[in-house]
Formats: sequence, C-alpha cells, structure tokens
Amino acid sequence: MINDLILKYLLGLASTYALPKVDAVVELDILKTRLSEYPRNEFVWLLHDKGSLLIPLYQGFDPNEAYLVLDNCNECVCFHIQTADFSIVKISRVFMEELLFMPPVLNARRPVASQVDAFIKDGIFRQKWGLYALSEFDMSNWDSLNQFFLKQNIQPMLSYLREASRRFNVEQLRLSRAG
Repeated sequence: MINDLILKYLLGLASTYALPKVDAVVELDILKTRLSEYPRNEFVWLLHDKGSLLIPLYQGFDPNEAYLVLDNCNECVCFHIQTADFSIVKISRVFMEELLFMPPVLNARRPVASQVDAFIKDGIFRQKWGLYALSEFDMSNWDSLNQFFLKQNIQPMLSYLREASRRFNVEQLRLSRAG
C-alpha cells in the first residue's frame, strides 16, 4: 500500500521534472521491484534524463553505480526517500554521496559472524556487487571479502567489515574471559 503511494509520488516528481526522457512504464516496473525488495527502508533516488536509479541505503550497494549514472547523463535530480514515514526530499549531490557511503548496520544482539555471513549471502543472491562477486571471494574468509571490496572500491562494505571485525574481536575476548 505505502509502496503504491510512493510510486505515485515518484511518478509525479518525474512528470514535474520532465524526466526521464525514456519509457516511464519500464522505469515504474524497475522502481516497483526495488521497493518491494526493500520494503521499510531508505533510498537514494537518482532521476535523470536516461531513466532513474533507486539505491537502498545501509545495504552495502556499490556507490560507484550512482557515479556511472551521474557521469553519463545530462540532467539528474537526487532524492532521499524514507518509506517508513513517507518522506521524499530533494537533496544535494554532496548529501547523496554521504548517504551512499553509509555502511550497513550491525545488530548488537546477534553474533557478528552469523550477521556477516547472512549479509554476504543476501548480497550475492541480490547481486549487489555484480554477477562476478560469487567467484571472486571465499565467503568464510573475511580477508578475502575485504580484498574483493577493496579491489572493487566498495567503501560501505569496507567500513562494514572493519566494524564487524572489531566487534568480532570484542566478542571473542568476552568469550575467552568468560570461559
């Protein structure tokens, strides 16, 4: 229900800015799919002359995808969408970049290793880092993961793994002192 309202509003914004200069029906299907994949989330939406790009925040997506759009379009308007409170705000490119570089959030109540494992599996399933990701690293080896994200320059995931590693070490220290 809320996604339908958001979609209607996004279409209204697209009409207001006379963007994209392509088939809006195709764009609507893409937006609908992405909103349903991440129902109660925040997004950056790039509305540009060649289409639009909806990037879920705090999910470890590659910010470079946004730069590809920005470098290859003539017009682009950036928005921050918060589906939980139906907030859609036009934002600057600088703020858009800050949002895109925010890492995924670790839950303090769950073991870090299982969170990272589940997050990486979900990322591969959703192809957050491209089709090539599965063959590029060993999921059980955090050094391998770190090297992959370093090579691909996916800063949110590098920050996520740094924080996960720090928390994992604290967990291990607590366990060793308790035992």
